[in-house]
Amino acid sequence: MEQGAAVEQVSSRPDAVSAQVTARATGQRVEDLSQRTETSQVFATPEGTWILEGFSAPVFR
Repeated sequence: MEQGAAVEQVSSRPDAVSAQVTARATGQRVEDLSQRTETSQVFATPEGTWILEGFSAPVFR
């Protein structure tokens, strides 16, 4: 990568593998869209762990 080149911010990926790879590469958590439900989201972390965020009412439709 060229010095000073902008890096695109990625907050979600379509599957677990690409979410984990992107999280490690960017140093930011990345949502795995294949695991999203109306009431939860799952994020890959740069450390190789997963975070589940659940909601008491539907948030995503």
